[in-house]
Amino acid sequence: MAKTQFKFFDYTDKTLSKMAKAQGVAVTKGCLMAEDAVKSQITSQGLVDTGALRASVTHSVKTDGKKSMGKFGSNLDYAIYQEYGTGQFAENGGGRKGGWAYTGRDGKRHFTYGTKPKKFFRTAVKKSASNISTAVTSEFRSQLS
Repeated sequence: MAKTQFKFFDYTDKTLSKMAKAQGVAVTKGCLMAEDAVKSQITSQGLVDTGALRASVTHSVKTDGKKSMGKFGSNLDYAIYQEYGTGQFAENGGGRKGGWAYTGRDGKRHFTYGTKPKKFFRTAVKKSASNISTAVTSEFRSQLS
């Protein structure tokens, strides 16, 4: 009786490396799509005065070889106030009550009770979540094929 011989190949390291690269590419694509969606939402809500808010929306991706994590947002101090509102209009009632005065860029004094939340980040993510998920999955598949 003849012996049957088998030869096994271990592609674990190669596969894990390919998956890590694919993950980084897919997360980057998702972040870019989210960033674009937020910028579009800022424009559609008419929040473009100088363009600084829209231009400040960026992303970053960190990959350590095993996992990738993406973040996107704005580094402008006032972005959070635009998103969540201020004064008596702030979400969850956390804003200042009674109003306040300030000096504007025009040098004139103004009085305000605050501003309503614009929710441009959250609205953009909700509207585009399905498209982002589909694109990330597709990118991951194409990188691994």
